Amino acid sequence: MSAPAPHEAEFVPISEQLLLRSERARAGDRWSPVQLGLLLGIVLLAIGLRLWNLEQWSLSAAEAATWRAATSPLAGPGGFLASDDSCQPLCHLLLRWLLDVGALPFHGEGWLRLPFACAGVLTVPLVAVVAERPIGRRAALLAAALLAVHPWHVAQSQSASGEVAALFFAVLGAGMVAAPLDTGRRRGAIGAGCCVLLAAGCDASGWGAGLALALGAQLGHAPPVRRRRLPAVAAAGLLVAAAVLLGSGFASGPARSPFELVAGWVAAGRPSVWLAAAVACLLPLRRDARGAAAWLAIAAAAPLALGLLAGCLGAAVAAADGLLAVVPLCCLAAVAALAWFDKVVEALGGARGWVLPGALAGLCIGADLAVDTGLRAAVHGGGRPDWRGARDAVLRAAGTERLAVIAGRGIDCLTYYLRPNHHRDPSTDAHPGVALAPLGEGLAGAAAPLGPGARFAVLARDELLRCEADPADRAVLQAGRAVAVLPSSAAPDRDTLYVIALGGG
Repeated sequence: MSAPAPHEAEFVPISEQLLLRSERARAGDRWSPVQLGLLLGIVLLAIGLRLWNLEQWSLSAAEAATWRAATSPLAGPGGFLASDDSCQPLCHLLLRWLLDVGALPFHGEGWLRLPFACAGVLTVPLVAVVAERPIGRRAALLAAALLAVHPWHVAQSQSASGEVAALFFAVLGAGMVAAPLDTGRRRGAIGAGCCVLLAAGCDASGWGAGLALALGAQLGHAPPVRRRRLPAVAAAGLLVAAAVLLGSGFASGPARSPFELVAGWVAAGRPSVWLAAAVACLLPLRRDARGAAAWLAIAAAAPLALGLLAGCLGAAVAAADGLLAVVPLCCLAAVAALAWFDKVVEALGGARGWVLPGALAGLCIGADLAVDTGLRAAVHGGGRPDWRGARDAVLRAAGTERLAVIAGRGIDCLTYYLRPNHHRDPSTDAHPGVALAPLGEGLAGAAAPLGPGARFAVLARDELLRCEADPADRAVLQAGRAVAVLPSSAAPDRDTLYVIALGGG
């Protein structure tokens, strides 16, 4: 029998590679200059994507709530400590401190989002370091690269809301769970618990990190797996975490159906990543590698299951609350892409020169993520309604007259643009020439108490259709005139805005 060619002898299946690289990571194998250069390039890509057009997008409803929490007084009946936002105070208090010391200007969406963009950037190299233990350094670098271009993570990094900061602490907690392999279980458990509290202090969805890490501890690498206890631990953890969520301000806002939540999570996570993650869970890996894949699958499923349960119990869960699943999904997708690479190389006789066919799966996933990120930035306007354009249209049409605006779900965003000092001192009116009124039950009832001056309505498409269906509201609309229509390419049926000058002012 002839001796194998050198390139054939170098081939190692993906299951062996995951085990080998995980052992090297535990042994403290140093990063090579090439690997450090790749990580630096990934971090620079993450920085560029998260700072690109950071100041261009209009404020979202979640960002307007963050602004209100950061600028309203701490004490008092309408203060921050009396609001639901005080249940997740860390991001709001940090932003308040940065504004008070002058580190951030009070005006400008980009400055408001900058701390959250920094948290998103820091998460990318942290994933490469933490994921090295369970899946190996090469897969960890690929997972970090996928996260750097993932449109869901980029979008949340460019939003002044706490989900991206909660994800950072959740990944840090996962690193603490892996640390007991070398430094002792008690110290790692304490560190992971502190990270869970920090994640929950940034956003209520951070409690899902505690559930994921607790279940991951049941699948720890050092002790034997006790599978028959896992369903009971998962059920008890879900109920406890859901009870904590319902008491932590998560129940405010409009609720969404479970089907709508699942569809939003699939779309946000990208179907290509979900498919690759499912393939990774079905790969015939060795027992050690299977344990890592199972841990990642639980880390992805636990926060989503918690969100579904909380939604069924009455909490208002948004699609962004499932962001904790994006990191384990990227890790599993990286494992699947490397498995495809090794299968192709094996089919081609182990020749490492066939890099492009082997890398095809990873390139397709990365291209899908990069295209969606580019469309969001260049075409879809950040995926949010153009409330800033509505402000400009109202100010142009009003001229120097006293201004009154009726708005539906955009009233908090328009408050930021038209009355930026509205929340700082409730005892005084810092903007006496500008009044805002909620749409409430109908346009006619909201317009009746408004005083003299230029009166406008800023309505989303679904709100306009609801007003047109009511005879009294339709009469108010017919007496006015259209000032501007601000289309939305991302969600035209929901986020297209109509600016209407009302008569009788």
